[in-house]
Amino acid sequence: MSGATRSGARGGAPLRSGATIWEAPTPAVAVAAPSGDRPSSLLLVDDGEATTNVTLFAGAAALRLVGGMTIPRGGSAEAVGELLAATNLGAREFDAARPRVIYHGGAADLPRAALRIATALELPIVLIDIGATAGRFAAAAPSRPGPSIELEAAALSPSQAVERRRRADFVIASIGASSRALVADQLGDLCDAPLRDRSPEGDRTRTAAVAGAIARLGEELRSGGVSIEQGSIIVVTGFAARLIADSVLPLASLAPLLPIGRSRVLLDPFATAGALGSMDLPEEHAAELIRDPRGDLLLPGGDLLCIDGGGIQVSVDGLVTPLDDDAVSHLSLVIGEVARIEIRRGGVSGEALLSGGVGGATIVVGTPSLRVALHPAPSGSTRIDPISAPITLLPEAPGGSDLIAARRLLGDEVAGRVVALSGDPDSRGWEAARDAGILAVAKASPETVLRARAVGVRGLIVGSLSDGEIEALSGSLDRRIAAAVATLPFGLLVLAARSASGDGAAQLIERLDGAEVTFSSEPPGLVARGRVVRDASDAPRGADVAIVGGQHVGRRGYWRGIADPRPGDPIAAIELDGVIIGLPLGDAQRLDA
Repeated sequence: MSGATRSGARGGAPLRSGATIWEAPTPAVAVAAPSGDRPSSLLLVDDGEATTNVTLFAGAAALRLVGGMTIPRGGSAEAVGELLAATNLGAREFDAARPRVIYHGGAADLPRAALRIATALELPIVLIDIGATAGRFAAAAPSRPGPSIELEAAALSPSQAVERRRRADFVIASIGASSRALVADQLGDLCDAPLRDRSPEGDRTRTAAVAGAIARLGEELRSGGVSIEQGSIIVVTGFAARLIADSVLPLASLAPLLPIGRSRVLLDPFATAGALGSMDLPEEHAAELIRDPRGDLLLPGGDLLCIDGGGIQVSVDGLVTPLDDDAVSHLSLVIGEVARIEIRRGGVSGEALLSGGVGGATIVVGTPSLRVALHPAPSGSTRIDPISAPITLLPEAPGGSDLIAARRLLGDEVAGRVVALSGDPDSRGWEAARDAGILAVAKASPETVLRARAVGVRGLIVGSLSDGEIEALSGSLDRRIAAAVATLPFGLLVLAARSASGDGAAQLIERLDGAEVTFSSEPPGLVARGRVVRDASDAPRGADVAIVGGQHVGRRGYWRGIADPRPGDPIAAIELDGVIIGLPLGDAQRLDA
């Protein structure tokens, strides 16, 4: 039996909210490669929309996991390999581990990855991924694919307004956030640039949103008649795996997905499961990586026991704990530890063995709230002791030292001279903006944006827009193009994050007045020509890094390596004004020499 079934007998309605049923992959035929063809090292690279996840394996006798790291999209996977090898291998191993073979994969390869994992483990599995734009479910049994489903409704930040409100409401109920609009803006910023502008508040919002997306995925699967069979191994990748591995998200958050009974959870904390499904990766290499007993490619997360209904007593080592409806009992079991528990309800009793993992082991009764189970993210080290690393870990900033990074570009890459105003233009302001080509204002209503396009302004620069405003404007602009009302190129450049205060963007807009600029879409920003828009102190001679997020946004500095190579949120060492500070890797881009 495969790890999931589609059951019409349950009376479930068809999957809703943007569900896509993936084509099940045909099992690949394993062809034994000559021993001389086996690489001494390889990189698995999972290419996401805004990030790249990289995992390094090396070894002369057998490939073993060396480490992994997530970098902003546009950074070099090979640079990650160099850093991981230099910091985790001896000199002889480092030399032997070059050159490296690189295999790329992504969300579309998850069904094949599920099949390979099930075949290698010789057990049915279900692969779960919560991504920025969709939640994904892929089941498989050994040598036999199962259903694979993609649900936009289970995304971290759904594009549909009703689903986005649902996610915001879950976050508010979990962590007590102040408003839907603020949560929606935070989630939009996290999806646009997950490694940029990190904050404790944003991290808590993301954690709660991941839990909400898991719950929503469970709802949609049940409504569509898809269930997970008992005995399936649950393999979690993406945001959720990393949060559970870091003890930020509790195992109990997976309960809405799982059947009654015990489920064993494995984690892909380096989020490279998509690359494990790469068509280019030979079957025997994939099996070797999955089966490696010394590696942590699939990390034991712990066992999760789901019980329907309360009024039970759980006994562990003689200690009896009563559990009512919607309760959670956490067991502090580490990897390798096993606990025998006795469960009693009325005159009926039973036993179960629970194995520990990085998330311990958990008993869940009913559908408990996770309000008290969410924990703050662990803080990073404050000591800056840089590790030498290639600057190509950073994505390249377009336009070199003339680049001004932005958050998002809607529409076209246009060029012109900037007319900066403190508020909405009057008739003379509109005429000046039309002649110059580019209007810049700190705040703009949707009506201002639509009028700018209507009167012939080629581009509009705004300090920030809320998630709702961006959605409304995107739809309005698209409709005008479709109706042939607006046919000339037009670009809307948003400088700051949705949830930013806007003070820095307002100051930048003032300095842009009169500058000749060109909008850039990848990465978002503008290139200023013929005018210096920053103070000399902010552009030191020979600077090779542009700061594009956080409190130092807009400044220039010098690359000094990595301050903290933690896998999910690496910290860069950047020199500003003669002082080396630690910044999230996503807050920096490299300048062309």
